[in-house]
Amino acid sequence: MRKKWWVAIAGLLVSCYVQAQDSVKTTTLREVVVTGTKFEVPVEQSGKVIFRLDSQQLSRQQGRSVAELLNDVPSMQVDGIFSAPGTNLSYYARGARNRQTLVLLDGVPMSDPTGIDLFFDLRFVPLEQFQSIEVFQGGLSTLYGSGAAASVINLQSKVSASKGIHGQVGATVGSWNSLGQHLQLGGAKKKFSFQLLGSNYSTDGFSSALDESGNQNFDNDGSARKNLNLSVGYQLTKSIRLQAFGGFDAFDADFDGGSFVDNANRQKQEQARGGVKADVTYKRGEIKLLTQYTTIHREFFGTYPSIHEGTTFFGELSNRHRLTDNITLLSGITTQRLTDDTLSFTIVDPYTSVLVDFSKGINLHAGLRVNTHSEYGSKVLYNLNPSWLININEKMSAKAFASFSTSFITPSLFQLHYPYGGNLELKPEETVNYEYGASFYWMDKLTFTAVNFFRDEKNSIGYTTQYENLAATRSVKGWTLNAKYTVNKYLNVMADHAYTSTNKPETFYRIPQQKTGVGIEVTPRTGSFAGIRYGYTSDRTDLYFDENFTANEVTLPSFTLLDLNVTQQFFKNALSVRATVNNLLDEDFIGVYGFTTRGRNYTLGVTYQF
Repeated sequence: MRKKWWVAIAGLLVSCYVQAQDSVKTTTLREVVVTGTKFEVPVEQSGKVIFRLDSQQLSRQQGRSVAELLNDVPSMQVDGIFSAPGTNLSYYARGARNRQTLVLLDGVPMSDPTGIDLFFDLRFVPLEQFQSIEVFQGGLSTLYGSGAAASVINLQSKVSASKGIHGQVGATVGSWNSLGQHLQLGGAKKKFSFQLLGSNYSTDGFSSALDESGNQNFDNDGSARKNLNLSVGYQLTKSIRLQAFGGFDAFDADFDGGSFVDNANRQKQEQARGGVKADVTYKRGEIKLLTQYTTIHREFFGTYPSIHEGTTFFGELSNRHRLTDNITLLSGITTQRLTDDTLSFTIVDPYTSVLVDFSKGINLHAGLRVNTHSEYGSKVLYNLNPSWLININEKMSAKAFASFSTSFITPSLFQLHYPYGGNLELKPEETVNYEYGASFYWMDKLTFTAVNFFRDEKNSIGYTTQYENLAATRSVKGWTLNAKYTVNKYLNVMADHAYTSTNKPETFYRIPQQKTGVGIEVTPRTGSFAGIRYGYTSDRTDLYFDENFTANEVTLPSFTLLDLNVTQQFFKNALSVRATVNNLLDEDFIGVYGFTTRGRNYTLGVTYQF
């Protein structure tokens, strides 16, 4: 397969050079994306698979969680969103595990140094905080380091650049006595700007564990979340901008003892973060400095009480330079230090990437990274990503793209030092991603993308008598289709389908082989919006441990959900009223074996902008 893959890439490059000699016209480029290159690139010129939710799309979904929106992304499955609010989340991008997806918060890779895996808990963050969300699918460790093995979720907070003071306040109410409030306040004057974001949410919830006896005497499992974020910017000179930022996020939730088992357990998590940014622009480029220090506290009460304290420092210095009008070079170095109580490790990674525009629609993005870890030494990562935008005529264009990349996941402090099975000889997990696909554009009316992807994994870390790199390898493959058609200014239709499979089905618990979504958006007049989405999730398998700790494989039947959201704006769009109904048809289904799932539920919200 790999030889065929290199032949395919070579063939694509050769054909690009040959066909580029033909005269083509330039089409109007649409939205820009950032995640695939770390700087803005028109989506037609990007050879990456990136799904982007902009500020308007996010504002129409207020009252939902970040994880709920991510579950609508093609080839993304998020477990826990259908259970009681506050349930642990697991997200599988293209059939990958949690630790193979990296979460970026305003450019900073987020991780939990106190966990078994290093993945970030998305229950910390409110949707109202963000200006945009980009979901990159594929491996991109050359740009982002550990964890970017199957996907990168890029969360971008709201920013303020307009003069004067402005902002918004909002509130939501919903099922299970859910209540939320949020505040955004920002402004700018001369060289100074600031942005304040705050939110509060609580819900009584319902029993997380399923009461198999039918007595319905299990207690409710509620949750709460608080967030406060402040950033202050100062334009020191025309070319130098400085910014200081900080935030506090708190989350706590009740949880049960397991499948079919009620219990009065509780978890409490807090993180505080602060950092600085500096941007220096010059004639042909930009230098950026980004640092952040994060502390995290996790505490569990109940059957197995415990306390965990950890810190993370992240620093990055990068330089984007336009060598010519057609060649952009990005070089940098990152450092991370993760600490859990008295344990720690350090990562220092220099990296470089180049984006070449050969004109005539041909682009090539390539990158190299040297990962240096204080425990296991060094590792070299690379990626190659050609694309070719072909203008068929004045109204139609098509894009062919392919990519090959290597990625890694560093072992956690827990896996290295756990007193009952930690292993200092662990090597990083390794992943090779390769894919090819095509996009078709018809004016601003139709966009259609098809992708075929493959992922080979080795050195996976598992637990036997201790944590160790498993000899077995795993291969994952699949394809996604997604399309958006703008019928007219009043109506949009979207559809997507994803297929994912593996040669190791015993590692694919809770991951559907087939997943389909269809959405309709109606804007009958200015200020009015209605959207409805149909989602189908195929059969999955799950692993259930009974009271004797015997593992039992069970099948979770397929299910369909219908969700509705409506927005109406008043007073020149200053006041927005929203209503969301999830599981509109009140379907009874199983999300995770032994746990409850949400029936029909609603959220009502109001936002006032000033």
